[in-house]
Amino acid sequence: MEETEEDINILIQEINLLSQLRSPYFTNYVKTFVRGTTMWIVMEYCGGGSCSELLKYLGKLNEQCVALIIRDTLKGLEYLHSQRKIHRDIKAANILLTEKGEVKLADFGVSSQIGVTQVKRDTFVGTPFWMAPEIITCKNGYNEKVDIWSLGITTIELATGSPPLSENNPMKVLFDIPDLPAPLLKGDNYSCNIKAFVAACLQKNPKLRPSCNILSQTPFVTKIRRSTSLIPLILKKQEKMREKNITPKSRIPLEKLVNMTNGAREDYWQLSTIRTSGRKLSRSPMSPITGELSASNAMTEETTPELDMPSKKLQLGYSDYLKYVILYALDKVRSRASTEVTKLDVDTLKATMEEFEKRQPGISCALVEEIFFRVRDQRLFTVHESN
Repeated sequence: MEETEEDINILIQEINLLSQLRSPYFTNYVKTFVRGTTMWIVMEYCGGGSCSELLKYLGKLNEQCVALIIRDTLKGLEYLHSQRKIHRDIKAANILLTEKGEVKLADFGVSSQIGVTQVKRDTFVGTPFWMAPEIITCKNGYNEKVDIWSLGITTIELATGSPPLSENNPMKVLFDIPDLPAPLLKGDNYSCNIKAFVAACLQKNPKLRPSCNILSQTPFVTKIRRSTSLIPLILKKQEKMREKNITPKSRIPLEKLVNMTNGAREDYWQLSTIRTSGRKLSRSPMSPITGELSASNAMTEETTPELDMPSKKLQLGYSDYLKYVILYALDKVRSRASTEVTKLDVDTLKATMEEFEKRQPGISCALVEEIFFRVRDQRLFTVHESN
């Protein structure tokens, strides 16, 4: 909380949103307390884990279970939209399950309120594979229909085990989604009902996407067998976790909380949700790295790796961010690679970034800015499973 006023406002906004929700289809907000400079938000415990965990250990779900999860997610979204709010990050990882098999929507870190006079949002948030085309293009803003698109992608994810385009580089997906045809669920393994549901959700034109109320009346979610339950899936997942000797861990291990230091370095990689904290992607050549920084926020020699560039401060152009930051970092990653395959993958990523900079001048600048803000403000820690 000690970083910026903007970040505190974002926390307050999220807490206010959580405290206002009154639905059995959301994780209940309990309380908020502060310890040192860390704010803790206490939420309802969902012992069944997330739907993405089910996919991780079970591969994919049968259609009846998918329909049950989507039906209850629709109920949660219908309530949320009635409150003039958008979730903006619907995916299997954000759909939690209780030990009784109840479905709960979670993670409102990128949710947004639509004001009485504000019909659409125009901020760039979400997770690439589930992101609606209109969020990426940001041409005319967007409304709650972005959640309908993400719900369609999530339906495919639950039924097949992964979202469309998941084999591609996430940054490439950002450019592909607006241009490619809407994904469809194909194959004889799937019923006409689920195919029609997905097709209805994944209309490129948001005006053609049905509301939650209409989708709740489709055969896919109304013809669920009464005997359908998620509890057997949860138990099967837990059994597989025990077989692999995997114990659920805290997002921030206890030792991190006790010994948290500014100088600690984590060599972990994690792709998370894209969030711009209310800022639009900057087209300015100024950045946190070369712009004016206060003494409390300035980088020090202890925390900043030495760059292969002139010692005096430069006014970097778009291509300089690519050369001196992105490609420089990737070269360092390549030097740490232990196999030739990894080195080739890094080379491919470098070539991809160079191509993106040509197609979208300034994207390297925006990426560097957002990484800087994210690391500075969040001080992320990732969870590693012990085999």
